[in-house]
Amino acid sequence: MFRSPRFRWIALPIGIAAACFSSFVQADSITLVSAPPGLSEGTTVEAPFIDAIDGVSLASPVPAVVTHTESWAYPFPGASYVSSCPTCGSVLAMCSGATPPGPTSISFVHRFELPAGFADPSLVMTTTNDDAASVYLNGNFVGRAQTCCGPVPGQANFTLSTTDPSFFRAGTNEVRYELENFNAPCPISAAYVAQVDFSVPDVVVVIDIKPGEVPNSIQLGSNGVVPVAILSTTTFDATQIDPLSITLASAPVELKGKGTPMASLSDVNGDGLLDLVVQVSTEALLFTGSDTAAELMGTTFAGVKVHGSDSVRIVP
Repeated sequence: MFRSPRFRWIALPIGIAAACFSSFVQADSITLVSAPPGLSEGTTVEAPFIDAIDGVSLASPVPAVVTHTESWAYPFPGASYVSSCPTCGSVLAMCSGATPPGPTSISFVHRFELPAGFADPSLVMTTTNDDAASVYLNGNFVGRAQTCCGPVPGQANFTLSTTDPSFFRAGTNEVRYELENFNAPCPISAAYVAQVDFSVPDVVVVIDIKPGEVPNSIQLGSNGVVPVAILSTTTFDATQIDPLSITLASAPVELKGKGTPMASLSDVNGDGLLDLVVQVSTEALLFTGSDTAAELMGTTFAGVKVHGSDSVRIVP
């Protein structure tokens, strides 16, 4: 593995040699649901989890439980209702006092990850509940959805959203769904589908094909490998790139025993920063005799795409 303890994503390198060109932007999205649709009553789910009931923090989180599968509860499209206990599905029995009452509040927590360098984030949540809920993203208030005292869950849906970039952060993000009950002893439940959209610009990296040689002559069809250095800068750590993801002119990094990529870390340009040097299979390079540049593509261990280019001289 070629992971480094340094991780210095600050900004994209700007104006560095001919190896830089316009970056691409990759759109991505994450979908959060209270529970997948069609689950049977009493099924526990991995997310969201519950960390407080009736305003009291739990010693350890518990899983949410699917409830309200009856047809009269107007099943929510794309998600199942969740609550805090298997018996919370017995709504009519609870409301009549035949069973212990449901809680007055439940705190659901749903987490998701955003990569370093993300941009243009948004959260859009469609939800229904009994009776009301306040939604927070990383402690920031997103909105409130309330059906009480009127339609039962499913008859009234709400859309809550935010595009405020200060609400989001790289790494772990937390959506908190604070559900409230105004009709004790009747139980409470909620269903939601939330979509998080964002984009991640590719990082433009500086590469040096055949370090120390000018020009970078490559003989098509020859055996062996071509060394390529991906240079670290004060704003980018090249050692965070996964060698197995790298291609140069569509050719992969050569592998040695047990599928280990031929890659190493060294300070190629003497700037005090470790660079990533990989060996690419020469015969796999997709060049024509008229090509004058080679493009490298890859992905960091964190999933961020990178690309860069350097000049080449094709030798017949």
